[in-house]
Formats: sequence, C-alpha cells, structure tokens
Amino acid sequence: QVKFINAQTLEVSASFSTPGTFPVEVENPDGLKSNRLLLTVDKALSKPIISALVPAQVYALTSLTIAIQGQGFINGATLTLNGKGYAVSFVSNNELRLALPNTLVVGSYPIQVTNPDKQQSNVINLSVIAAPLKPVISSIQPDKIPEGLESDVIVKGSNFVKGSQLQVDSRLVTTTVVS
Repeated sequence: QVKFINAQTLEVSASFSTPGTFPVEVENPDGLKSNRLLLTVDKALSKPIISALVPAQVYALTSLTIAIQGQGFINGATLTLNGKGYAVSFVSNNELRLALPNTLVVGSYPIQVTNPDKQQSNVINLSVIAAPLKPVISSIQPDKIPEGLESDVIVKGSNFVKGSQLQVDSRLVTTTVVS
C-alpha cells in the first residue's frame, strides 16, 4: 500500500525476498509516469557468530587485550561482557579486539557481540583464573659451601611447582625433586 505524504513524498513498506537491483517509478492516476530510479536490495546480513576467544583463559585482575574470533562482525559492533557494554576495535569481519578491564575476578564471564543492525551473536564464556603465585625462597641449607666441592643444597620456600628451575648467579642448576 502506497501512502501519500504530500506532492513531493510517497511512502511504501516493501519486503523483498531476493537481493538485486529493481527499477522504481511513480504512476499518477491520470497515467503519467515518472522517470525510473534504481532501488538496491542487499543480501540479508548474517547473524554474528563467536567461535573463539584468544586467549580463552586470562588471569584475574590483569589488563589484557583479547581477540574475539568468528564471522559476521560489522564495523561499529559492540560487546557485552557479563551484562556490561564495551566498545571493541574492529579488525575484520572475522575478528574484534577487546581491552579487558583489570577488575575481573576469578569466574566465568559471558561475552556476546551485537552488530550495528542489532543482530546478536551466540554467547561464549571467558574464563578468568587466579594468577599463579610467585615462588618465594625462605631458606637455603647450608647457606655456605666450600669452593670446588660438589655439595647438596636444600632450598625451602613456597609456591614451587614440579619442573621449577633453580638459578645460582644466573646459572641454571640441575634440580632433583624430593617427595
């Protein structure tokens, strides 16, 4: 149905099932026709899809930029992280970048992309984990050894993990795990 607004404006609601270029003309009740202009109907935009976060796991309370990878992203897209909106950097239709705030604590945070056309992506979770604890040395036994003799030295402390390495004066020393 065509809606007459005034002598310079007509309005019509139209839906096209296929993309393409279509001629548009006006025909008045007396049969006189206007010139033709073209209306282009673009292919419908696909819904954005998030396939991966890189990295998918980050440390709590750390500032970091992550990549949101997928497809169908449009320049001007925004991101929702745990219900709060964030601006993102548009890299391509397949990648966005988000500067994470350094306020995230341990947990799982839902992420969703919204394109400027209001289409929303699937939800994918960002995993925030506790940062590893820094090793701390509390004692060295003995703390003096004779020059030129191979000696066993026991290093005690906390937050050591299997595979830890020991350096003495910037030199890597072979370690033995004792249960």
